[in-house]
Amino acid sequence: IQGSFYRFLYSLISLMPDLMRDYANKFIPLIFSAINESDPTLCPLIWTNLLECLETFDDCWSHIDYQKAFLPKLWAFLKQACHGNVFDVKDCLLSLINKIPSIIIEDKKYNFTENFFTSMEEGILSIKGRHQANNANSLLKAYMDCVTYILEQYCKELQQKSTFLNDRMLRLIRVYLTDKECSIRNVYPRQYLYLLNGLNSHKLYSEHLNSVLPLFSSITNKQPQIDDLKYVFQQAGHLFESVLLPPKQKNLRFASSPPQLSIDDDKLFMNDNDEKNDEQNEYLIQLSIQLCCLCFDYCLKNKEEISYEYSLDLFSHLFSINNEQNSKIIITKLI
Repeated sequence: IQGSFYRFLYSLISLMPDLMRDYANKFIPLIFSAINESDPTLCPLIWTNLLECLETFDDCWSHIDYQKAFLPKLWAFLKQACHGNVFDVKDCLLSLINKIPSIIIEDKKYNFTENFFTSMEEGILSIKGRHQANNANSLLKAYMDCVTYILEQYCKELQQKSTFLNDRMLRLIRVYLTDKECSIRNVYPRQYLYLLNGLNSHKLYSEHLNSVLPLFSSITNKQPQIDDLKYVFQQAGHLFESVLLPPKQKNLRFASSPPQLSIDDDKLFMNDNDEKNDEQNEYLIQLSIQLCCLCFDYCLKNKEEISYEYSLDLFSHLFSINNEQNSKIIITKLI
């Protein structure tokens, strides 16, 4: 009965918007207050109605109590990973924040961006089991799209962009590197790379990656258990290889197997924009050198430990993906 009601309501809104406008104060609060629905048959219908209301009625938000009737239910919905309805809702999240009034996003009393993204992060990381990998990947994709939107629309200064990006990414990178059971252990590098390649500012791109190196160093220097440390170096290898040698963009987001990475024309970074390509390629060469030096220093400091082997493996791998010229630079730096 409820499903039929929402389908009928959607038909009325889409076919007779002028008539329904007179009753907006009745059905709009009803739809928005149901946003935390867990029933898989009702959830997509409610979200479809919600977006249709936002598209159809300019005064839609005037009928909603943000703080009591809408935002708490949105946070709860995201924290529960959309109650398993990821495929039905994933494309709606970006459309939703695109329609949310800027006053809600910018007003500190709502703390919208922090609550929105921490709720999504909690939901993404709550997904368990290999059979849920597609859900984790899809929700992570939606998350990255929303991060990009906020970066472009609401972060004006470089420092503001950098702080926001680091706040969002570094926590997930830490989890990705250290938690063997986390839902993003096999899918994070691809979505992360997609986000990085979409950044319009090279300075933002380089500043962010410069923040990732100290994070990796701090994790390895805390000396967790040997098994955990081996996992850290393995995950770091996957992450840094993806950044240094990204696969073709068209295969980036939903490839079912690891990317086939290779060096082409002695360049680490491939991009259609030649100027951006040269600038980022030069930076990535320096990043690769820094990573190799970091691993080599770790080997020197821990040569009596078994973790020496893990760092040496990562160093050898990073060294091997550099061309001859870059390899000579690395050797010179180490000497």
